[in-house]
Amino acid sequence: MTLIEWITSYDPALKRLLSKYLLNEIIEVEESPMITSYLSHYHKDSHLLGEGFYSPKWTSSHYILLELKYMEIDPNHPIFIDALTHLVDHMWQQDGKVNRYRHQDLCVVGMLASMLAYANSLDERLFEMIDYILMHQMPDGGFNCQWETKDTNKSSVHTSLTILEMIKDYEKRGYTYRIDELVIVKKDIIQILLKRHLYKTMALDEPIHKDMMIPHYPARWKYDILRVLEVFSDLDVDYDARMKDALDHLKSMLKAGKMPKGPTIPGLTYFQIENERYGRFNTYRMLKVLKAYDKSLYQDLLRK
Repeated sequence: MTLIEWITSYDPALKRLLSKYLLNEIIEVEESPMITSYLSHYHKDSHLLGEGFYSPKWTSSHYILLELKYMEIDPNHPIFIDALTHLVDHMWQQDGKVNRYRHQDLCVVGMLASMLAYANSLDERLFEMIDYILMHQMPDGGFNCQWETKDTNKSSVHTSLTILEMIKDYEKRGYTYRIDELVIVKKDIIQILLKRHLYKTMALDEPIHKDMMIPHYPARWKYDILRVLEVFSDLDVDYDARMKDALDHLKSMLKAGKMPKGPTIPGLTYFQIENERYGRFNTYRMLKVLKAYDKSLYQDLLRK
């Protein structure tokens, strides 16, 4: 079995993603059992896709919708649209105020805006979220979800990457509202992450956190070096020497072309996505990164 056959044997949704982004082929595939399983947790009366709007993690509308977006469910699917609409109803009120003292978490707003953009939404609340995000850029060019609760002028890699993913989806869908400002913000975020070599502290030549060196799928809201490099590849960010250490670390994890599945982020799930040591989703994601930043190794692995 070739590496490509091994990856695509898991689920038709993954086969479609691989064909589209690695082989440049748009294919029709049979129904995805993974997508069908997630959709089976939709409750028509409550409009929930799971057991709650944002919690419990990870069996809530918010995080199931994120997974469906990654697997590129039909953006017009009625369950996806209905669950997303009611999630936004619940999570975004009064221009993002949760109460008189606090606004909605900036990471959450970034993820909501990303999902609305994926759905090609013209909901005015999407543009309110864009306004909110642009109001809270840090002086260093990134973003921090603790802008309101902690005295800080430094960005967080977690929040910054979430906002970068949102800009990717927003730009890809052709939105024009404040797009010129968002393109500048996109460049700012890319530079602040590269300045950290994607994972290092500014003061010391060491990882910000050891977990950032270990790829996870699904990544949920957490930052890791495979996630950021995948986003960079999606945005056609040119290779930069400051990517090298992160790329070398990821390459060192490959065995016969396969990436480890990585540990599961603690929380509730409806099913285990993969139960082998090596993960098909992470291997597919790594191949996307290598296609962009190490074409020679990428081509060698495709021949395996």
